[in-house]
Amino acid sequence: MATSPNLSRREDLALREAASGRTRTQLLANDLQLSPTEQALYERLLSRLARGEPLSYLLGFKEFYGRRFWVNSDCLIPRPETETLVDLGLQWALELKGFSDPLGCEDGKEGDAPIRLLDLGTGSGCLAISLGLELQARGFSTQCFGTDLSEGALRLARNNAAWLGADVQFLQGSWMNALSEVDKSEGFDLIVSNPPYVGSEDWEFASGSLSWEPRTALVGHEPSKDGMNDLREIARQTIKRLRPNGLLAVEHGYRQQEFVVDCFQQAGFFRITPMNDLAGHPRYVLGRL
Repeated sequence: MATSPNLSRREDLALREAASGRTRTQLLANDLQLSPTEQALYERLLSRLARGEPLSYLLGFKEFYGRRFWVNSDCLIPRPETETLVDLGLQWALELKGFSDPLGCEDGKEGDAPIRLLDLGTGSGCLAISLGLELQARGFSTQCFGTDLSEGALRLARNNAAWLGADVQFLQGSWMNALSEVDKSEGFDLIVSNPPYVGSEDWEFASGSLSWEPRTALVGHEPSKDGMNDLREIARQTIKRLRPNGLLAVEHGYRQQEFVVDCFQQAGFFRITPMNDLAGHPRYVLGRL
């Protein structure tokens, strides 16, 4: 059966899988044929896609760092660019292996003290879950936390953690204010965030598939023209809670890097590293004490 007009081969196959419940191999073996009931569901999904609804919302999942994460309109759809934050966190942890006392243990043995990991604005939980599982796969003990204002997003994150077998504590609240005083006082070794950073006047982000995603996850609860409100607040809060040799890694908009570096400096970070994404666009800033 031919691919529908204006539909890529990948999208067509994904919708046929969703409509039929069969694997791609099974569909191809049957020349992509659908039953009448499956065809009706396929056409409803196709109609929604034609209206601009993101494919990931139609399917109910998105691949991120080699794992399937359930998503819906309560959370942003995980992007490939955000996977670099996982790579940066892993690189930071592996560099600590060269230290005589990498995690602050008195006997200097790795793994005796867990890496305390915090994901601010966790959404689907993809960062906290991926980093926790990848660190554990490399022999690190972890204590993982994720915070978000959205209860809907937190339900997704908890379901994803259960689905993927990740031990992450998800808490509702604004950034670090969601944490107990005990957890805040203990501090964190690794803090990551892909926060809202779209300016309220960035009209190009209000159209297309982004218009289907939760607005507060894009512009924040207190939108600003420059989109920097939440990035400033994260820098201000985390400087007080980052442990020695710890790392803060954030994602930002491609026009914001110099402003993010400046807010890191004003917060008190003095080891600041701006980085580009794989396409060469300014995308991340790392901060250490």
